[in-house]
Amino acid sequence: MPVKYQVHDNGKYVYAKATGTLTPEDIIDYVHKIKVNSKIKEGYKELFDVRFITKSKVTIESFAEIIKEVITDKKRIFRNKLAIVACKRESFDKAKYYEKTIPEAKQKVIVFNTLEIAKTWLDVDKP
Repeated sequence: MPVKYQVHDNGKYVYAKATGTLTPEDIIDYVHKIKVNSKIKEGYKELFDVRFITKSKVTIESFAEIIKEVITDKKRIFRNKLAIVACKRESFDKAKYYEKTIPEAKQKVIVFNTLEIAKTWLDVDKP
């Protein structure tokens, strides 16, 4: 499974790490699991780390389906913060496109190229 996640701070922070070949289906599956996980609280902070993927099959066209899943998550009603960490140029560019595309009323997204700066923005100390 290319996306694994950990829940911290009593459900107020989620750290997700993608590895291997990342597909749109992997992201949709991850978003769905977050949506139905009762341990995760409304308005949670999220860090999605794609520094360890070896290949991405995520396309700009696939973002529509991903966003459809994201905006149906009622836990995001408080405009949760999502930090995406991507250091490879292709991944960074795709993440920036997502940042510009997602409705800001649902998610405040910023893409970073270092984990430490992303954690500072989210005000978290765990990975």
